[in-house]
Amino acid sequence: TKNAIATYHARTALPAAVGILVFTRTHRLKDIPGRHIGL
Repeated sequence: TKNAIATYHARTALPAAVGILVFTRTHRLKDIPGRHIGL
């Protein structure tokens, strides 16, 4: 049961975290050109 819960959280939380990371990264690149490139 614990493995199933962990797998569920991994499948839902990981894509959400990646989406947020990409979202903030692209918006920072648009807001501050050149500053966050390469990070």
